Amino acid sequence: MSEPQSHFTSFTSTNFSDSVSAQDPQAAYYDPKDNKPEDPKWSVVHVTFKQKIKTPITLRELKAWQTTKGHPLENMQMLKLARLSVSKITQEEWDFLVREMEKNGDIIEQ
Repeated sequence: MSEPQSHFTSFTSTNFSDSVSAQDPQAAYYDPKDNKPEDPKWSVVHVTFKQKIKTPITLRELKAWQTTKGHPLENMQMLKLARLSVSKITQEEWDFLVREMEKNGDIIEQ
């Protein structure tokens, strides 16, 4: 298995909505334990692709930056969670990542 890495930038178009597939027995993501339509267990974050980047940023790089005291990624939400997922990033974190991507030859659309 390859190392986890990001190959693109994206943004959320809305925060989230209830997952309709979790309660649909015909759906690939059906969860039989999610059986209360009035209180859904799963939600979906709506993400829109923005652009592909030439040189991916690896999870190893992100974690190395995070361990440096006073670093812009020191408190990055995604790196504090037990599993990788879609998460918010601060403007300071985004600005740092854009500078890193630009060092790798990418031109980031703002």
